[in-house]
Amino acid sequence: MIKIFKKICKYDSIIFDLDNTLISLTKYDILVFKYLCHCLIKDTVDRNKIYKKLIKLRKQEILSKKRKFIFNKFFFNKDLNLAKKIYNTYFPPAFKINKINLMILKKLKNKNKNIYLVTNGHKIRQSMKIYNLKIKNFFNYIYILDGKIKKFKPSVLSVSSLKKKIKNQKTVMIGDNIIDEKFAKNLKVKYIKYITT
Repeated sequence: MIKIFKKICKYDSIIFDLDNTLISLTKYDILVFKYLCHCLIKDTVDRNKIYKKLIKLRKQEILSKKRKFIFNKFFFNKDLNLAKKIYNTYFPPAFKINKINLMILKKLKNKNKNIYLVTNGHKIRQSMKIYNLKIKNFFNYIYILDGKIKKFKPSVLSVSSLKKKIKNQKTVMIGDNIIDEKFAKNLKVKYIKYITT
């Protein structure tokens, strides 16, 4: 924590990614998929099989950076719509932000740094994570890029106000993958890779 914090606190403005950077998306998905399978699959044996397959496919999806529509392989019609709804609106109460990452946010806030969050994803799902993890107040501004109304990273077309905010400031982007790195390049800011598993 000290090493990454020392790197970050040299900057005036810090832009964070959410999934796999500030929080573990894998741990989040494990809890959501468990609940989802419990709601939709009555048979215990089938439930466990499908749950394990969902987790495996989700890992592949994250690694490939390409949507594989994994729910379509197991759920159909009403169940498919319900699976999507659960994934986008359910927040597992047991899920917490990593203590180290929470400490980093607190320390940056105490040093009066400008902190921004830029995350790709479904607006309701990402908003629920931010709200339930009680991290909203750490950020000067939050950008949720849904890929529809607001273009996904690495595009900077939907963050024009952020570009104005960080103008003439020493700024860094903290992210976990090539998309975040390209986003930083497009914003013309430094990039630091930081992964939370």
